[in-house]
Amino acid sequence: MSHAIVQTQPEAEWPPLDLASAFDDARRVGVAARTIRLLDAFVEPPAVLGLTQLAERSGLPKSTAHRLLITLVEEGYVRRVGGQYALTNRLFAVGNSVAVCRPNGLRDMAQPHMLDLFASTRETVHLAVLDGAEVLYLEKLFGHSTARIGTTVGSRRPALTTALGKAIWAFTEHDSHPPEGSEGQRRVGRGGMPSLHEELHEARGRGYATDVRGKSAPLRCVAAPVLDVRGRAIAAVSVSALGRPNLVRDFAAAVCRTATLISRLVQPATGPMQRTTGRS
Repeated sequence: MSHAIVQTQPEAEWPPLDLASAFDDARRVGVAARTIRLLDAFVEPPAVLGLTQLAERSGLPKSTAHRLLITLVEEGYVRRVGGQYALTNRLFAVGNSVAVCRPNGLRDMAQPHMLDLFASTRETVHLAVLDGAEVLYLEKLFGHSTARIGTTVGSRRPALTTALGKAIWAFTEHDSHPPEGSEGQRRVGRGGMPSLHEELHEARGRGYATDVRGKSAPLRCVAAPVLDVRGRAIAAVSVSALGRPNLVRDFAAAVCRTATLISRLVQPATGPMQRTTGRS
């Protein structure tokens, strides 16, 4: 009787597990995440916050928040104000290093046309981009006699509660799929989701979106999308005013022209271009 000879492969040799290194990597990731949470706590006003406020906003133990603040102060990102803390101009410089804020970036190219729009309307002009389900304000222009509107550069709003967000959403692949359960659905679509879909569809057809808030002195806004070479929105520009019933009739065409001019600057030199119309 013959016996088959079975050859076995030698077992693969795995490198020894360096538990100390793995733990150190996890610790560094954890510290970075907690530091970001602490910096995020400064986003909402007031600008100067105490240790207890920062710990509560970030969800960190006070001892952890205090240790991180010591490092941030030493590195120049946070400064002490008496017994409290505030961000430094170093973070302002970091924030303005993002692509849309650099020279020849979106904000830089949009500003001259936004100034022209403000000069012709004398009302508040905004530039914003979509960030997730929110709009992020990149620029705001207003004058001495302009009614103050509670927005700031760097602040955010639920996209579908603003004309800016709806203008962008209507000109992206998202236009038929608004975020489920979003504040925009609850506020704009109180008559049911079809009303929100309808509004976005209408905005796409006429080239601009609108929004009205409040009753006694309503805040009205008209916004048009800034389009890339494929006709998809990358931003939006708007005019807002308090208690101006004819805002859309008066300014929709000017807002659409401004958005088209900005679109021409941000698009590549060649390629098809989809223009907003400004029809009422």
